[in-house]
Amino acid sequence: MEAIKKKYLMLFNCILLATGLTGGPLLLRLYFIRGGKRIWLSSALGSAVGAVLLGFHSDGAVNQSNKDYYLGFFLTVGAAVTSGLLFPLVELMYIKTKQSLTYSLLIEMQIVSSVVASLFCIVGMFVNNDFKAIPREGKEYELGEVKYYVVLVAIAILWQIYFIGTAGVIFCSTSLLAGVIVAVMVPITEILAILFYHESFKSEKGIALFLSLWGFMSYFCGDYMKAKKRSSELGPGENLPPETNLQ
Repeated sequence: MEAIKKKYLMLFNCILLATGLTGGPLLLRLYFIRGGKRIWLSSALGSAVGAVLLGFHSDGAVNQSNKDYYLGFFLTVGAAVTSGLLFPLVELMYIKTKQSLTYSLLIEMQIVSSVVASLFCIVGMFVNNDFKAIPREGKEYELGEVKYYVVLVAIAILWQIYFIGTAGVIFCSTSLLAGVIVAVMVPITEILAILFYHESFKSEKGIALFLSLWGFMSYFCGDYMKAKKRSSELGPGENLPPETNLQ
């Protein structure tokens, strides 16, 4: 019964991760395509500076200068490095402290990380005068002022769902699995953007999709072969020891 609960909890966190990682960037695309321009505002809502570039550098972006392009490139690389380091560091912290998985612990971690990231972005909003521009931008938004604020709130909620789901997957399994899911969901987000926003499907997007799906299948094939090998080494009546971090 305990093993079944762990599997359902793992599935639940995978769904949270996938939902947040697809919904957040898609709404950011909608925000920028329909008239939004405040980079620091969307960064604060997502609690991650680099993540907003998925929306900012969509095919719907216009009048993009070379400065914005290179800034987007380096921030994207920085966000990738930070995210790559964050997953194993979270898992390492859990192993060192030997704490059991509780959603109060996940929420506490999320509050701390979100507050720090939001404070960083708020400084940028002050420097860029975003607070004064928000009411004006809401009135000029193509979908209407009410939907403008609905989109902003939805972006914030979906990104928090993503971070909670990521932490849950790490605690239920490993940071490697969390990274694999993130990798495979990014091109899926691109496909959904093509379907909903009619963006062009360029060659680099196709390559990214292929590599992500390849890595996703390689992970599960390798895990299956490893479990099969371990099973063959066990004697009669012995069971595989659990590999999950969840206590």
